[in-house]
Amino acid sequence: MTLLSIVACCLLIAGAAAAMSLTDPVRLSFNDVEDRATSGSILRDCEMEFAVWMQAQSTMGWRLVWANNFSGGWSTPEPIEPVEYPDYEPRVGGIPGGSMAAVWKRDVGTNAEIMYGHAGGSGPWTVEPVTTNATQDVSPDIADNGDGRTHVVWAGWDDVGGVARVFYGVREVGGGWTIEMLSDSRLGPFWTGAAPRISVNYQGVVHVVYRGGDFGEYHCHYARREAGEWSYEILTSPNVNDFSVDVKVIDGNSVYVAMSGNDGWAMPNRMYVRESHDGGTNFN
Repeated sequence: MTLLSIVACCLLIAGAAAAMSLTDPVRLSFNDVEDRATSGSILRDCEMEFAVWMQAQSTMGWRLVWANNFSGGWSTPEPIEPVEYPDYEPRVGGIPGGSMAAVWKRDVGTNAEIMYGHAGGSGPWTVEPVTTNATQDVSPDIADNGDGRTHVVWAGWDDVGGVARVFYGVREVGGGWTIEMLSDSRLGPFWTGAAPRISVNYQGVVHVVYRGGDFGEYHCHYARREAGEWSYEILTSPNVNDFSVDVKVIDGNSVYVAMSGNDGWAMPNRMYVRESHDGGTNFN
């Protein structure tokens, strides 16, 4: 889990509970192979907590594994099947009814695809592609619950415009995927580090942040979707460059955005948080 994810999670916990404390670290896996901690994601809500991460196999290759905690103890990690060529970008989210969901990039060279999987509390997993195309799709994220639908964002290539942009997909309950391109998103030449993040409130208002711009002017770009229409804003911090961003909406109307960056090569890294209490219309 990234530092920004931890901050966003802490903001969520702070808004939902009056007093909570951190416990001792818990070991989720016991094996002789490598667990890629920087390539994992964890979710906790009122019904459950579960985690997905990359794990090396005893033979060549990697796999996605998952574990959950329903009653005070973590289950034995199990692989998500079927999955081929997973890359280091799994992200988790919840879907109504206590089910688990995750997205990740399946790396098949320049034809990398975004994959989606979901399961009940004890599995098995159902896996399906979100994208099936001839271009590279990277850095997916999935919204936590939201309005009952599944919302996903990722960075992809706009063949017509010849540039990279943010893409958004929504999956109706029991239905397929509807995909939109954020036509006004601007990711710059090093777009594989844009890493869009998404949060959705219970009215279906979508909040997306990503690292936009180019080196020397990397900032948090914020997009908001309400009633089918996208609006865009650039959120700056005292950093010269903001390289990593995350977003969390709490109680439907409070939006928190975390930005991490620095003031140039070898300069201090600092994190800033901006917040909106009118649904993302104005940020302090």
